[in-house]
Amino acid sequence: AWIVPALLLIPASFLSPARAWAVGLLFGFGIAAGITNWAFHASQQYFDYDQITVAAFVMAVWLLYSVLPYALLTTAYAYLVRRTPGVLHPLIAAWLWVLVEMMRSIPVIGMPWGLLSHTQWENTGLIQIADLGGAYAVTFVLVFVSVSVGLALFSPPASRVERHPIAVRLAPAGVLMVLVLAYGAVAGLPDANEPRSARVAVVQGNVQNSFRWK
Repeated sequence: AWIVPALLLIPASFLSPARAWAVGLLFGFGIAAGITNWAFHASQQYFDYDQITVAAFVMAVWLLYSVLPYALLTTAYAYLVRRTPGVLHPLIAAWLWVLVEMMRSIPVIGMPWGLLSHTQWENTGLIQIADLGGAYAVTFVLVFVSVSVGLALFSPPASRVERHPIAVRLAPAGVLMVLVLAYGAVAGLPDANEPRSARVAVVQGNVQNSFRWK
């Protein structure tokens, strides 16, 4: 999760718009097939349609909510980095990735599984910033840091960023991580006014399809 944004976006910035688009298409299809490979069977069970109809439905969902958004991501990044200062490239990458995940999360037939931020569910010090911006805030940090480090290590030859020492190029990402982890440490402190235990309820939504349609 910390490496993939840089591996996808930085090479895409060297490509023509058409090739950046193609790279995004392939990445989006891989994400869709990898995360929701169960979609065909689940849709067939849920809608009780024939295999061809179900396959068309699943491919349409993959196309709209994964393939096209990631193609737009790589193309937009490749376009914008040629027209903006290098110091802004991690910020552009982070915002574009967040927009893609917002597109993936649109109801009713969105594909909100496996967002980049979901990989950090065990990193409790980091994910406290979800207080401020939900899962998208965590994704923003991941992409910003990933692309910042990637550009610091492998700056494009014509980039203005490479004129600065590597420590200077990494400073924004370092400051962001310090602030995020500091917030996580404070937010994770126990509240003396809260009870030490709480009663919770869990609802299992895996019910019979005949009941769902009611």
